[in-house]
Amino acid sequence: MKKRIVISTLFSFLLSCLLMAHPNDNKILILSVNDMHASFEKLPRLKHLADSLRCLYPNMLVLSAGDNRTGNPFSDQHPIASLPMTELMNYVGFDASAIGNHDFDAKVNGFIDMIKHSHFPYLSANVELPDSLKGWLKPYQTFTMRNGMRIGVLSLLQLNDKGIPDTDPNNVEGVRFLPAMETIEQYRSLREECDVLLLLTHLGYEVDLQIAEKYANFADIIVGGHSHTKIDGGVTRNGVLITQAENKLKYATVTTIETDGKKITRKKAELVDLGTIAPDRGAEALVKHFSENDELNQVIGQLADSIQDEETMGGLMGQSWIGETQADFAVINNGNVRITELPAGDIHLADVFRIDPYDNDVILLELTGEELKALLLACQRADDAKFPFLIGAKYEAKVNPKDSSQIERLTLKHMDGKRFDMKKTYKVVTSSYVMSISKFQHRCEAQKQGMKCNALMVKYIKRARHIRQPKTCNVMVR
Repeated sequence: MKKRIVISTLFSFLLSCLLMAHPNDNKILILSVNDMHASFEKLPRLKHLADSLRCLYPNMLVLSAGDNRTGNPFSDQHPIASLPMTELMNYVGFDASAIGNHDFDAKVNGFIDMIKHSHFPYLSANVELPDSLKGWLKPYQTFTMRNGMRIGVLSLLQLNDKGIPDTDPNNVEGVRFLPAMETIEQYRSLREECDVLLLLTHLGYEVDLQIAEKYANFADIIVGGHSHTKIDGGVTRNGVLITQAENKLKYATVTTIETDGKKITRKKAELVDLGTIAPDRGAEALVKHFSENDELNQVIGQLADSIQDEETMGGLMGQSWIGETQADFAVINNGNVRITELPAGDIHLADVFRIDPYDNDVILLELTGEELKALLLACQRADDAKFPFLIGAKYEAKVNPKDSSQIERLTLKHMDGKRFDMKKTYKVVTSSYVMSISKFQHRCEAQKQGMKCNALMVKYIKRARHIRQPKTCNVMVR
């Protein structure tokens, strides 16, 4: 009976395709996502959407604007880093992907492994791999559609003030990066080689706007990522249609390019809620296969009350660091806390790797109050003006009303409200990533503890077993 139902469903699908008397050859579709962060359990919905659209529109590309990995332990912790996510992307039928900063989280070798197993190219014009690895990466790709239209896809990756993507500097050792704006100048001639020029960027929405303003008559469309911006319907700036679909496969963007011959007559974008799309059964079977991991599914503790915000989640992380190192305080960069909700009940090993998917080393420091203040300020400057979490104490920051990235005053206080003795020395636990991005004066030498931060959290939860109300991060910004 089940076999008959499957055959009937397949026949109906094929029949609907065959009955399309006039394929939409005058339309080109771009199905795009960004910042999926290994949410492969949602790819069955994208697969169904992609197949349905391909049936109606043979001129279609499926693109990712980067950050395909990091966020799901069943993919991140796989013996071949990110293989489950890659296999699901292959099954969906992606045509190309940009590189995101987190795609380097398994270091360069892990990144190359991801490319080797991908049935689609990774693109970036401002990344130069070492000579021994050249050939695995393309700056751009030109696709010729069934109607003869040539679509050029040029990709660019975000760089921070240090001239590298937002990842641990050790992850990109040996890789050379070029500024995005300067790189565009090198590819101006690409405009003449294609009918449609699409920039597939992992730069952030604000930078995409700057590119559209600065480079008139260069790109037709920018499919962006990195800033996790939800753009419903696309934004047109200087004739360039800019799209982005938030993150973690909550949405996908369908961009339609209408043509007359080889001339673009109209561009429009639509945001699709993937939660409304039925999943593909074959993709669901792949998800089930990759999710059967006894180690990651083991229960390591109990959470008494649900966590529903970033501050409390950061508090749980910092509480575990302090509990296992006997430090006075913990400092965690804002981006280290990757999920904001955890239900009451069983805590699984996988939950810890969802909260903290990075393999950062535990670092202990002996800092005076003044040095701790300097660390907080340095971390905030280096982390896109996002305030770091401080656990075990609290601080108030007064920002410049004209420039919120500038801090006019920062005051440290103990939990009872008393001010710090700024000359006294305290024991502070933090991560190797915080130390790699934060440049500040301190007298003591950073001490590696020979353990990863997420492993420290696992150890704490296993020892405590019952986690009651976690501490919260007490940061007041005004």
